[in-house]
Amino acid sequence: MVLVDRWGRPVTSLRIALTPECNFDCVFCHNEGFRGKATELMTPSEIERVSSILMQFGVRKVKLTGGEPMSGVTSWT
Repeated sequence: MVLVDRWGRPVTSLRIALTPECNFDCVFCHNEGFRGKATELMTPSEIERVSSILMQFGVRKVKLTGGEPMSGVTSWT
């Protein structure tokens, strides 16, 4: 089974924002409406699980993004 978007295109890539926090507050960060600290971030094991499951449905590329990707991340093993 392959995931498709609302226009019928196959979904082959996934973008996960590690954190919405950013020092620069630029438009590229996609922080529209977000102010303050992130309280619920995905753990590395959650990111791995979601990515693994979606790869079974046709996702072939996972891109990790975020304003400051390592801010607030305390333990990456």
